[in-house]
Parts: sequence; structure tokens; C-alpha cells
Amino acid sequence: MKKLFILLVAVFCFSSIKAQTVSFYAWYASQQNQFFTNVNLSSATVEDLQAAGAYISLSSQGLYLAVQVENNTANDFAAGDIITYEMSMNGNVYNTLYDTLTEIMQVDSGLVFLLNSVIPTAYAQGGENNMCIKVTALNGQPVSDNGGCVKFTLGYTSIEENTLSMVKVYPNPVRNTLTIDNVADANISIYSITGQLVKTIPAANGSIQVDMSTMAAGLYIVKMENGKQTRIEKIQVVK
Repeated sequence: MKKLFILLVAVFCFSSIKAQTVSFYAWYASQQNQFFTNVNLSSATVEDLQAAGAYISLSSQGLYLAVQVENNTANDFAAGDIITYEMSMNGNVYNTLYDTLTEIMQVDSGLVFLLNSVIPTAYAQGGENNMCIKVTALNGQPVSDNGGCVKFTLGYTSIEENTLSMVKVYPNPVRNTLTIDNVADANISIYSITGQLVKTIPAANGSIQVDMSTMAAGLYIVKMENGKQTRIEKIQVVK
């Protein structure tokens, strides 16, 4: 659990707050004075988080949830102002949450609000987690916000087998047929390096052969998901 509080994360998303514009949500690490695009909490398990409570705060270790508001000055807001938001974890919706602005930073494109960073634990799972946030009000005033999500990875519990770790993907590079071995009830998606979905294999089991001969040469992403875990492999197609 101690290692949990030294790891860093950030994921960005676009939205709008009333007359103001929120340009991203992110995690901010005060000691490094940096924002980060991903978090790995794999040294902590779901059991560790849930034993510590329904919500885990990382702010005591210098990690804050950051919300950037453009085209404003620090005089428009103050530490202690109330922000209201909705949160969901892996598709499970939580009740409305309230937080106070811990600190306000002035940056070139506007203000960055720092909130007490919290991770809800009830629906957390080993492997990749998806935590989505949608601001609904600032100081009681309604906010128009499409919301956004951050991802973080937890370690597996003592009883949770990481079945995707047993999967073998070969050959790499591949010219014609890609083999994916030891698959157990996993959905497989293959994307081009630009993010275009080029092939899906639902509910794959056993050994799967994927015809890559019609794909253009280049780098592809193979994403495997089984409802509890996610694994990503990069595959090079050659001609």
C-alpha cells in the first residue's frame, strides 16, 4: 500500500464549463511539478485499496486531480470554492461528489484547479481501470461538461489469476498468419497505428489464427480484454 502513493498519472479530455472552457482533466504531481498521461498502481492490489476505505486520496503524497479552465484569472476563483462532479468506475456510476479547490495555478492558457485526488474502490479491478469524471457545477452554478476518463492499472489480488499473461502472440514481425495462443474468453481487437479498428475476434478461446496478409505493412496494436484484464501487444506487419 505504501508504494501506491508514489505513482503518478494523467489523462486529458475536452469539455466546457458554462462561460469558461475546461481544456483537460489530469493528475498533477506537485513534487515534480508535472502532469502525466498514465498511471501504474500495480504495486497495490484491489484488496489494498478496499481495505483502506471506499475512496483513496493521493493528495497527501502530492498527487492532485487537475482541471484546467481557460481565459480566466486567479481573481475569478478562490481556494475553498466548491466543485460538484459525477464519477463512474468501469461503467458503474457513483453518487454525486463534492470537492473544494485546494489550490489554483496560473498557466499560459488559463487556470489549473487542484482538487483532492480520490480513487473510488468499490468497483476497482485488477489490471486496467477506467475512471470517468463529469463536472456538473462550480459554486452551485450549473456546468456544461461532456466529461472525460482517466485510466490506471492495479495489481491482481491473491485469488485473481492474470490469465492474459499466459497468452502468446507470434510471429512478430508477421507476414501472413498471426497466431494467438492460450486465449480464454477474450475479445480481441486489432487496430492500425492511427487507431483505426481493422479486425475483431469476439469471445476467442484456445489458439486463434489471424490472417494478416491483406493488411498494409506497418505497426498494428493487438488489444485483448476478458472483462477483468486488458493486454496490449504491438505487431509489425511486413511484406
